[in-house]
Amino acid sequence: MSPSPTDPSPCAPPAAPATLASGARAGAWPERVLRRLRRATGRSAAYTLFVQAGGVIAWGPVAQAEADASRAHSALHISTAEWCAAHPGQAAALVVSGHLLFSLHVSTALPLTDAAALRAYAQQQFSHYHGGQAQAWPLAVWQDAHQRVACALHGIDLTALRAQAEAHDVRLRCMLPAWAVALQSARHQVPALARGRCAVVLVEGTLVTWMALHGGTLVGLRERFLHTPTTAALTALLAELTAEFSLLGLLEQQPVVLGYGLNDALATRIDEAALPFQTLGSLADTTPAWHWVAAAASARQ
Repeated sequence: MSPSPTDPSPCAPPAAPATLASGARAGAWPERVLRRLRRATGRSAAYTLFVQAGGVIAWGPVAQAEADASRAHSALHISTAEWCAAHPGQAAALVVSGHLLFSLHVSTALPLTDAAALRAYAQQQFSHYHGGQAQAWPLAVWQDAHQRVACALHGIDLTALRAQAEAHDVRLRCMLPAWAVALQSARHQVPALARGRCAVVLVEGTLVTWMALHGGTLVGLRERFLHTPTTAALTALLAELTAEFSLLGLLEQQPVVLGYGLNDALATRIDEAALPFQTLGSLADTTPAWHWVAAAASARQ
């Protein structure tokens, strides 16, 4: 089961009327109303946005329909506000870089009876490690019988984002942490991740997110930073984590790695046979590749 935080849309789309008044002219309806009607009846395009500190990367319907993921073109925008202004009446699924949020995996052994208890526990943990400012961060939690996760959004003003979307009639279908989307993509590409004890690793430049799995279920999250975004630094870190988890009996196969942002020449010509991990695509791209961000495109359709 992939985590799916609460839909951040500021309001549900209005219900479309069954019929329009006889003789009504399209031009007689304000453009804002027409955009809402098109959205409500499913005629608006869906976009996927990758939100990071340096701006927003957007894939439109044409890119998402491209069978060859390597040919799916993206567009760079300065901010979500700029994207919303340029795409009134549209809908989008947001994927948030790990640089803009903190994530916490919570043991199911803890006596947390419901979502409210999980939220209170997570907020206490974030406040303990990050100070009083964490009290103001938007917090999303989700759980089932086997896993509990919380995410605190520290790098995005969620209130402003919702206001920007509302001002331009943009529907925010969902907001997903990048690691959850990468995990879903890796599971799809590597069926063996559904068996035994294994790990998926997302690289976002200097940020490395290690996701421990047992029988396909997320059982641990760890975030570490590289001193430099290079293949050598990543290899050293993953060798350390692999040894640690293997010694504890928590890793039975090579970690599966995907992501972007390594800036050395080796990243473009990795010899997997010489490395202690399996890679899914290049790690040298400056931006996320559509082949793994695509997992967000089907969210909350």
